[in-house]
Amino acid sequence: MTPDVRRYERSSAGNGYHVGFRCGGQRFSGLAVATLSAGGCSFAAPEALVDLLDRIEVGGTFEEVVLEHDGLPREPLRARVAYTLGRHPHMVGLEFLEVPAPFRQLLLDQVRLLVQQQRSMSGY
Repeated sequence: MTPDVRRYERSSAGNGYHVGFRCGGQRFSGLAVATLSAGGCSFAAPEALVDLLDRIEVGGTFEEVVLEHDGLPREPLRARVAYTLGRHPHMVGLEFLEVPAPFRQLLLDQVRLLVQQQRSMSGY
């Protein structure tokens, strides 16, 4: 088995983390984040987005990506589609592009906090 090699630590996001963005001329918001890292996030796509994804290739970009969480500023980012998986739910992975260093540090801090919380709940 190949080891999981990532640039940034990743965590399940849990409640309270959502993402919004512009894609294909439509605005999507309030989508629950499944996983989060300083480099990107994943979420289950609503049906309207799944229809658009049929025309968007992996590597396509989303504009005005905003992570919606009380602990993060609503700083608009660009992101590329890193992967899509499954059909119901249809999972989408985004890689954040050109993230300002202070915002990336906030993301690193949020992920570390999530990991610590998950470890303490699981007894590790």
